[in-house]
Amino acid sequence: MARIDQDLLRRIMGRLKVGKARAYAIITETVSRTNLPPNIAAIVVARDSGISVARFASDEDWALIRGAASRQSNGSVTPDAGTPSSTPVIPSRKTRANVARNRRPKGSKVWVVYGRNETVRKSLFAFLRAVGLQPIEWNSALAATRKGSPHIAEVLDSGFGTTVATVVLLTPDDEAKLKDTLARRNELRFERRLTGQPRPNVLFEAGMAFGMHPDKTVLVQVGKIRPISDLTGRHIVHLSGTAESRRQLVIKLKAIGCPVDDSGDDWQTEGSFGK
Repeated sequence: MARIDQDLLRRIMGRLKVGKARAYAIITETVSRTNLPPNIAAIVVARDSGISVARFASDEDWALIRGAASRQSNGSVTPDAGTPSSTPVIPSRKTRANVARNRRPKGSKVWVVYGRNETVRKSLFAFLRAVGLQPIEWNSALAATRKGSPHIAEVLDSGFGTTVATVVLLTPDDEAKLKDTLARRNELRFERRLTGQPRPNVLFEAGMAFGMHPDKTVLVQVGKIRPISDLTGRHIVHLSGTAESRRQLVIKLKAIGCPVDDSGDDWQTEGSFGK
């Protein structure tokens, strides 16, 4: 049986402010409730406590977690043969309070993912500051890892895991089209001609944000970009500089728990996003 990752265990202890014995007890409670092995149950405890677990869980681990969640939702979770009782262990009131408290947003830092358009980037930063938020960028997340040469995944983990929200700024910084040799007869027009597209790092980090924190990620588009099929159906704030588009972004930020202060008027004019 795989051992519980000790780094992950330390993070659980720090986040829930409990000792090692209590941390193991909480994991054991989750084992009883989900029928998952202890190392996978530890990932569930960490995730539910608001800890970023992207580098601790493999695709196979996520498959097991999804399977356990599906069985629970269908009411079909059964204990292991060696489990003495089918009654799940209920976490203590203190544990539930710790988890609930740590799920609440902390601070006003917002991780911003952006491309090459510095004018729009500076405008968005100014707008976020005008509503009382603190936008951070790559160098801030890099410093937060406290490592001289961190892996890119560690920087992303730091940025996504220490902020109240992630704002992905989509701007048409690149131009792209489908290769002529791959185009079909009925191909849509934008596939046959160069059209604006966000930088690859922005698309990659947007995917990371949705994978790690789907409920606290906001997409903001400035300018016209190529359709992105994987984002079909997701609401995107089309920030054009109008009062209504600015209000839409404020509403989205509030909805995901950001401590927005829109009592003043500066946010209605701060930054330039075009018409």
